[in-house]
Amino acid sequence: MAMAVLLAAGGCQSGYRSSAKAIQGELSRGNVARAAERANASFKGGGNERDEVVRALDAGSTLLLAGRAAESAAAFNAADEKVRPFLDEEAEVTISGNLGAVAVNQTVMTYKATPVERTLLNTFGAVAQLTQGNMQEARVQLNRANDWQRDAKDRYAKAMKRRQDKASKEASEKGIDLDQANRDGRLSALAQGLDDAQATAAFQSPFTSYLRATFLLGTSRETGDVGNARSELRATWEMVGGSMRSTVEQDIEQIDRGRIEPTTWVFVMTGLAPHREEIRIDVPIPFGEVNYVSAAFPKLAYTEGNETDYVVIAGGATQPASLLMDVEQSVKAEFKEQLPAIITEELVSSAVKAAATYGASNISRGRDSRGNDWANLAIRVGGIIYQAVTTAADLRSWRALPRRIVAARVATPADGALTVQPGGGPATRVAVEAGKFNGVLVWQSGARGTPVSVIQWSMNP
Repeated sequence: MAMAVLLAAGGCQSGYRSSAKAIQGELSRGNVARAAERANASFKGGGNERDEVVRALDAGSTLLLAGRAAESAAAFNAADEKVRPFLDEEAEVTISGNLGAVAVNQTVMTYKATPVERTLLNTFGAVAQLTQGNMQEARVQLNRANDWQRDAKDRYAKAMKRRQDKASKEASEKGIDLDQANRDGRLSALAQGLDDAQATAAFQSPFTSYLRATFLLGTSRETGDVGNARSELRATWEMVGGSMRSTVEQDIEQIDRGRIEPTTWVFVMTGLAPHREEIRIDVPIPFGEVNYVSAAFPKLAYTEGNETDYVVIAGGATQPASLLMDVEQSVKAEFKEQLPAIITEELVSSAVKAAATYGASNISRGRDSRGNDWANLAIRVGGIIYQAVTTAADLRSWRALPRRIVAARVATPADGALTVQPGGGPATRVAVEAGKFNGVLVWQSGARGTPVSVIQWSMNP
């Protein structure tokens, strides 16, 4: 009975994997409506409770792109309700959950979202509220996103070190030679493409800070709000580089001269962020008569992105869009921070399962006084099946995230006519409210030439 439960747990991620792959496929082809239907069905289908957060995240962003803002907000709220309690908790891993991960694999752990995902969860949740005109709820979401950004900076690196130290200690107590395993050159393939990932990128979301600043400027003239807007703009300036700094400086200059004119901020999102794929490796960890154990690890996989430059045309002026946030780099930096602990935990889990199978086989052999090996053979075969079925990497991640975000600001045109023009592609024309502060978000999840989604909102102080 216990074996059946564990085997069921080992295969529990197949439904999620199939759904996530289908959602990503639709998005890469620009089929946003289909992606939203699939993601929403997966979210509402009452799948494995451990995957509820990641299903809600994909549903939230795809529904937003499909113009279903109220449903999007509901999905984001569901995810927020699940992860919010972890903001102030020091220990996020339960003893029972950790034991399950060692006995089976990391997929038996409840998915609680990564720091980047937590910040963007409330950021996109704010956009869903803005498009509905729910300014007070948008403020709440942006404040929460800001909380997560500070939390990541203050706690995440320390938490990763504690996780690695705990896994290493467990390996030492069980007599597992991690050094020998780590000398296997194939493990280095897991870090391929991560050399340029900077640790600070895992803790920063300039999109969050800039969106919050534009919201405060567009909705309030209270001294505290304007001061907070300037602080967020300064934080954004420190996180970005190049021409994006000049864009931010224009907002700061308006505050400093005390004349904040109606502005339209445009955010253009392209492509899809990296996702995780599985790689299996026979790792040299000798146990009894077994010199190698099979282990499964996640590896980042990348999608073809639309790297086209964009310009925003309004009121006869043309403003180039500048890089605001490289989400791909953030995901890479975060994965790079997690990878040592992921490898160690999987090696421990694989070794423990191999040792348990070997130990059970020896006990059976010792009890068989008649020299009959059938019972021993059955245990060994069962152990092999158990290890094969439960060897699975945790591939859960928010698939429906953009690869990069560029931004531009223009004075709100008197005629309300605004054009977002990619290099070498069809233009997207948007009508904004003249005389007001506006936000426009354009997302092309597929390659150049695929359909784009337009999300917009207006604000008044």
